[in-house]
Amino acid sequence: MPYPFSNAVPNSTGGFDYPASNVCIYCEEKTGLSLEHIVPKGLSGDLTLPRSSCENCRAITSKLETFVLRRMLGNHRRRFGYKSQTKERKRKVLRGSLVRHEEDGNETVIELGGDDLPLWSFALPVYGTPMILALGSEKDQCSNDRIHVSVSRLDAEMALAVSGGERPVSMPPMPYDAGIFMRFIAKVAHSYATATLGRDAFRPILTNFIRYGHQTPRTVIGGELEIETPEAYAYTIRLGLLDRYDGERFLAAKIRLLPYMGTPSYIAVVGDEFHDDLSAIEHCSYAKPARFKILGADGEPTHSFGF
Repeated sequence: MPYPFSNAVPNSTGGFDYPASNVCIYCEEKTGLSLEHIVPKGLSGDLTLPRSSCENCRAITSKLETFVLRRMLGNHRRRFGYKSQTKERKRKVLRGSLVRHEEDGNETVIELGGDDLPLWSFALPVYGTPMILALGSEKDQCSNDRIHVSVSRLDAEMALAVSGGERPVSMPPMPYDAGIFMRFIAKVAHSYATATLGRDAFRPILTNFIRYGHQTPRTVIGGELEIETPEAYAYTIRLGLLDRYDGERFLAAKIRLLPYMGTPSYIAVVGDEFHDDLSAIEHCSYAKPARFKILGADGEPTHSFGF
């Protein structure tokens, strides 16, 4: 069968525009449809699926994206000069504080701002096998979830300077919500699989989870406990097939956000009943090159790479 990826059109940002769905890919509504960005523009997303998200579902996925982009990755994105989701929004001045733990048990708060505040750091979860695929001892990996903190060299140097090389220093809180983050990963995975293979190529199992979050998240969302080496990409996505112990085969997406920071990889079980040409999966991989300008307090680049 023909797949949408074979008709994808290169766009001006270096990515691809896929053929329009003409139906909401989350709820099958056919009116009020708009363009769907598979990965948000705020993470250098450049893959689009026209006429594929209705007004209600767009409001839901927008809230998921907003939490991840602003709360979890906001400082990192602003420091690296990522584009805002809203063009009109002015670039905020970075501010924050570090806490130095004194020998007498007291705490000293050190306020920082502008170029004195690197804070490229952020926290992302590390997951084991999705529970829907696990069997026996593999289920133990489902309880090995942990938080991985990506800390830049400049952040570490800042903490060392604040501590005087002697006292412990606490970084600012790093917001994280497991349910929202997993629904965000599910949204990226489902929209990418639909864009590249088409709505009829598989039976989707993530749509209700994306819209309502009712499903136990770790049933369909997991990852790899071993973190791969950094790669010079803003994000990577690829599709694959995973076999369960009972022989059932699932379509899954492997997603890595900000791999240039040595981040974890995530696996979202997208659907089942994929019985078409398996070679099509080999064409469903995409990696966005990392090209960033690190911005100073005045909004001008201080460093750049990938250009």
